[in-house]
Amino acid sequence: MNDNPIITAIITTFKRPKLLQRAIQSVLNQTYPHFKICVYDDASGDETREIVAERSKRDSRIFYYCNKQNLGMVGNTCQAWATVDTPYFSNLADDDIFIPNHFENAI
Repeated sequence: MNDNPIITAIITTFKRPKLLQRAIQSVLNQTYPHFKICVYDDASGDETREIVAERSKRDSRIFYYCNKQNLGMVGNTCQAWATVDTPYFSNLADDDIFIPNHFENAI
């Protein structure tokens, strides 16, 4: 097994761009640096896309996916889980945050 496995941080969101920024930052603040952030927007139709695009310009570990239509919380989350391609993943809602050593302790 890889000594530094990648963790996918799934962040599901719907119409809460300010809270989403805080959630993304809590992942970027991790002491364990081997992760990618996948934001799954449930067709918010607001500035969410632009906010994530701006953040991803500064950090290539951030990825954005937007549903064409609203799937609801469960549908959006299930879709996100189905795309995980790393040995580990962690789920984070847009109104949650991780403490800085969350991934380090988990690994």
